Amino acid sequence: MIEKIDIMICTKNRLCELEKTIYKMCTLGFAQNQFYITDDASSDGTHDVVQKKYPEIYLLRNEESQSLTFNRSRMMSMSNRDFVLSIDDDSHIRSKEDLEEAISILLSNKSFGIFHFHAFNQIEEPIEKTKLNNKIYKVKSYIGCGHIIKREVIQNVGTYFQELVFYEEEMDYSLRAFKSGYYVVTNENLVVHHRIDQKLRSQQKVNVNDIGVFGYYWRVKMHCSNRLIIPVVHYPYFIDLFYFFRRLIQIFYRTTFIDKKISLFLDVLKRVFYLRKDIVKNINKLSYSQFREWNKLPHYPSSGS
Repeated sequence: MIEKIDIMICTKNRLCELEKTIYKMCTLGFAQNQFYITDDASSDGTHDVVQKKYPEIYLLRNEESQSLTFNRSRMMSMSNRDFVLSIDDDSHIRSKEDLEEAISILLSNKSFGIFHFHAFNQIEEPIEKTKLNNKIYKVKSYIGCGHIIKREVIQNVGTYFQELVFYEEEMDYSLRAFKSGYYVVTNENLVVHHRIDQKLRSQQKVNVNDIGVFGYYWRVKMHCSNRLIIPVVHYPYFIDLFYFFRRLIQIFYRTTFIDKKISLFLDVLKRVFYLRKDIVKNINKLSYSQFREWNKLPHYPSSGS
């Protein structure tokens, strides 16, 4: 069944992890021509190494960094198999059987459009499958480092909302899919191993003055502004205002009293204002009954050491 799957990966300056991911996925039975990889302006020789060692991989390169939404959208459009598996350059699915089971779940119900793998964010191997709940259920959204999208969903829903750039793009896509009649579904015992040192990450000092791309300041600005955009685009009228202003208060408290950066709060507002035309163009409101149903769904499962 895995011959029906294309894999898409975005990477930048993590050649060692990328090669580990390619190796692990190939051991599950994937051929090189099932990979779509975007080298997002790496400076560590990623493009040359992958091109030489894996000549049948569909390899794209950006001379200047692009957004995740741009890279993933392009690869989604280029791929042609029935299912698209998205993983990070430092993540992999545990077994061929897990992949086949995920596809079987998607095929079991026409309304199941996206499968979310239970993410284990840790260096150590995830716990055994038999020790995890064997429970299939619908969830609000999915995680970028491990999910499968049906081809028909891409054909009917399209690709990502480009301006979201980083954070909340999966939530936006899930809501658009839901409005088109597709659910995100998961099973807690089907795992994606995201090979990150969660303890080390949590111990790293947060530097709110790091304003470069992917720096703390940039990430908070993107996350907070995108959280404001989601209810405006998708939530029913009046409900959208309630969530917008509630989140606005939360963001004001975080940026001003925790991060102690009123400039960060102002930059969040500036970005939302700057994107106002794109927001209006993409408005796609749920009905009140659709919102009630979606809002009752749980969030996806995720674990880490």
